Amino acid sequence: MHRFASESMQNIKPSELDIIWAKAAELTAQGKDIVNFGIGRPDFDTPAPIKEKAVQAMNKGEVHYTLPRGMEELRQAISDELKQRHDVSYDPASEIMVTVGCVEGITCLLMTVLDPGDEVLVPSPMYPFYWGWAEFLGGRTVEAPLSRENGYQITEKALEKAITPKTKVMIINTPCNPTGVCQEMGGLKAAAKVAQRHDLLVISDEIYGRLTYDGVEHISLTSLPGMKERTVLTTSFSKAFAMDGWRVGYLAGPAELVKDMDNAHLRASTCASVISQYGAIEALRLGEELVAPMRERLEKRRDLIFDMVDQAPGLSAVKPRGAFYLWLEYGDVGMSDMDLSLYLLEKAQVAGISGSAFGASVKRGMRLSYATDRKTIEKGMKRLIAAFQNL
Repeated sequence: MHRFASESMQNIKPSELDIIWAKAAELTAQGKDIVNFGIGRPDFDTPAPIKEKAVQAMNKGEVHYTLPRGMEELRQAISDELKQRHDVSYDPASEIMVTVGCVEGITCLLMTVLDPGDEVLVPSPMYPFYWGWAEFLGGRTVEAPLSRENGYQITEKALEKAITPKTKVMIINTPCNPTGVCQEMGGLKAAAKVAQRHDLLVISDEIYGRLTYDGVEHISLTSLPGMKERTVLTTSFSKAFAMDGWRVGYLAGPAELVKDMDNAHLRASTCASVISQYGAIEALRLGEELVAPMRERLEKRRDLIFDMVDQAPGLSAVKPRGAFYLWLEYGDVGMSDMDLSLYLLEKAQVAGISGSAFGASVKRGMRLSYATDRKTIEKGMKRLIAAFQNL
């Protein structure tokens, strides 16, 4: 690191995702035919009505700052959405904040609530960038490993093992990146009981909440008794509406806490892009009309990649019911998860994210994104399966 880099920044280690992404880009630049299952974004274009709404706003001169918490029209639409989908009421004036994607919202929230020494509890396998926020602020991220035996559902036992007197925040992500698992009511109740027992603030990351399959209904943790008061729901328009480059999301939580976040949010970003906010309004207005066709295609891709793994000797996966990731599991291959990912990238020209990127306790796993076309999935999985058989 540069000599001027702070000690806090030195606490944040490079992610294995970054290493795989960089290597895949390097090989692609060399002309290699890399099948990239490592990118966590939709391959769809943003739906036309969303883009048209944004262009109309620009052409009308709507190009300036909004209120830091976001446009009133968008916050009202978010409030209506949460009431309609989860039967939870939020005051658009005091309990909702529009953010620059989900990441900025979580960052500002942790800046607001964490003191040096505080711990953030996260079930694992977990989204890699949950790790680092607490460390930057002088705290610590603690894993609560979940078990494949019960389909990576949360249990009180798993959470209680990781609780300490310093635990202040718990992050719950469902549907889950990287496993694609949707927490059932039992898992959510377990999380709620532990949060209430230990007086924890809960961050409920529901960014994949609209992307569920097999008729599974996404359940928001905020809808459980006693949880709205201690939970901040965070999400964005990136995944379900294919708006990852628009950088717009929101959070909903207790009014006083949202007010406390104002200073962090204002200094971090001033406000989300007004053009993106207009696009988000249109996304919520049309809702399922836009999401359903993309979700249907993703479900068919999920079926394809899961069936190929299910029929491959030595490989297995819990069938994902949400998001657009498959969590590939395998036995002892004589090398670390990271070395295996680099081996597959070099030898099979397939990029997958090593399991160890998703938690220090995670072994013998790999995240594969199926947010790509069926032809690419078939080609990449044939290469990957053949490479495993040759180990």
